[in-house]
Amino acid sequence: YAKESKLASAKAIKGLRSVFDEVYPDPVRVISFGVPVEDLEANPEGVAGTETSVEFCGGTHLHQSGHMVDFVITTEEAIAKGIRRIVALTGPEAIKALKKTELLEGELNALKATIDA
Repeated sequence: YAKESKLASAKAIKGLRSVFDEVYPDPVRVISFGVPVEDLEANPEGVAGTETSVEFCGGTHLHQSGHMVDFVITTEEAIAKGIRRIVALTGPEAIKALKKTELLEGELNALKATIDA
């Protein structure tokens, strides 16, 4: 589920996850897995927000992941305890990255063949 909400009401949802030093717009897009955002806002002190993933959206907004077509993760890192961040490329940039990967793989295979010979 996803909904643009007033920042203050979204921050009141118990269990909401956000990045500590991130600045979020008002309104902010709230993403929830399993529980409609409207239900969480209607009962912000309820346990539903602690039993599922409820987060502020800090990235690209898509209605369906299929809209990305190609998707390539370029980095993954820990930014805080229990919080991971990925950086990814989509569309034409993802295709370029995949082509570079194929070229590098070919070079590595050629090097391995030389070493094994």
